[in-house]
Amino acid sequence: MLANIALTRCLNVIGEPTTVLFKKTDLTERFGVYKGKQYSLLNDLASWLNLLSKGKAVYIPETLSYFRIHPNQNNRTLGQNAFTE
Repeated sequence: MLANIALTRCLNVIGEPTTVLFKKTDLTERFGVYKGKQYSLLNDLASWLNLLSKGKAVYIPETLSYFRIHPNQNNRTLGQNAFTE
């Protein structure tokens, strides 16, 4: 369900790598790899899809961390081009 929401909305609803908790042993491919392909822009989403394909997730809707937005970050400068990957 989380993977479908993320893919259909083109939105990382799961969180940043520093926010998500998972067992390192469950991530059998390098971070950013999904089905053998290394992603550079959406590498966190690639890893979340990889992990979700192996089991269930617990989603806590309460805000536990914040994402700092600044004018020079990739998602501001790349815009929709980031999603072509």
